[in-house]
Amino acid sequence: MTRPAEPPYDPPPYAAQGLPPASPPVRGGAPVIVAAVCAGAVILTVFAELFVQAAVIASGDFSTLGLASLPVRLMATLLGIGAIVAGAIAVSRRVRVVLAGVAIGVGIVPVLSAVLSIVQFAGRAAMAVL
Repeated sequence: MTRPAEPPYDPPPYAAQGLPPASPPVRGGAPVIVAAVCAGAVILTVFAELFVQAAVIASGDFSTLGLASLPVRLMATLLGIGAIVAGAIAVSRRVRVVLAGVAIGVGIVPVLSAVLSIVQFAGRAAMAVL
């Protein structure tokens, strides 16, 4: 049995091991971690709001329902803004784009809810004046 002819050039350094070259380590992964943590905190905050509302309803004092959920909604909105900003930075750096996109999507929900609540309040206030 004869061996195949050797190529006239040197083989690439990874050909001897049969492995593809290793990609360089990804740098700058902190924004996507911050975005994911903020998104997880948004989910936990919204989940905690259910218990706050249930406790207020169980107490029978329905007038404090909005006041009791205000700090929770404010915290969720601020965490949502953090998730959006950190996720946008991670997407611009092309670091774990899917996780950053999920964090942006989760962060948009409480921010959009807060904006729509403000618009609804302004609309009701305007209708009350007219």
